Amino acid sequence: MDTSAPSILLLSGPDLHPDLPDGWLLANGVLDCLHRAVSGLARGVVADLRGSGPDGMQDQLTLLRLLGENPYTRTLPRAALLPGVLREILEDLASAGVDAVHLPGAASGLPPQVLDAPFVGPWPADFLRTTCPFFNSRPAGRGWLHNCGAYRDRLVLGGRRMAVYCLGGGFRDCPYFNAPRPPVLQGATP
Repeated sequence: MDTSAPSILLLSGPDLHPDLPDGWLLANGVLDCLHRAVSGLARGVVADLRGSGPDGMQDQLTLLRLLGENPYTRTLPRAALLPGVLREILEDLASAGVDAVHLPGAASGLPPQVLDAPFVGPWPADFLRTTCPFFNSRPAGRGWLHNCGAYRDRLVLGGRRMAVYCLGGGFRDCPYFNAPRPPVLQGATP
């Protein structure tokens, strides 16, 4: 493939995407992606946030923000792949003006809908409208631990409660959302 022709740049680890179709190019890190985008060698940028740890994820979020602010790349379409609904990351993507977010789960590879139309899909704000504002996620091992901020992050979420109340738009009916516990003051006993 001719690497001088504009391609869709994929910012990800090579182990997640060993074979990319024509028109796609794997960027060798954040700086390579920025260089290619500013040089006009990209038709768009897709950041795969699934395989990066918290530090790598922050680097990729910073890149997506910079691409949106740079006069040479502000019209370049940008998309992100997430392992699931992560409210804090979705808020960062929304403020960076990312065009589309895809949630293919933790599996490696690019789903067909991303390969066919990477910059068409739900906006970060679409997910945020149905996600509880108290829904918090933290890295835990190779996955994520989800907590309820209305319960001082002491309630670990999962299963049906998380699907219905936290992510399904039903948070206004949640007993924790309607009666959040006040934060613990410094030095006070809970």
